[in-house]
Amino acid sequence: AHDGFTLADMVSYNDKHNEANGENNNDGANDNESWNCGAEGWTDDPGINALRSRQMRNAIAIMMVSQGVPMKMMPKNWLALIIQSDYYFNLR
Repeated sequence: AHDGFTLADMVSYNDKHNEANGENNNDGANDNESWNCGAEGWTDDPGINALRSRQMRNAIAIMMVSQGVPMKMMPKNWLALIIQSDYYFNLR
């Protein structure tokens, strides 16, 4: 359940890009079932970004109506992102 692309990567990349870790992109699975929506990696194209956003919302909707308990991951600093704080452990 923890292996593979993140949701954002699943709609941004067709292939894995692990070149920087020194294993010549040989690590990790090659069957990520992803589609880059027309551009590999991050892009400023508003049409592609709108399609990616729609694809991510569809994936979340499918996960939420599927049988079983949904497994989702939130960033460590999700609260800080919401309230624009430096770090949520500093909140009083």
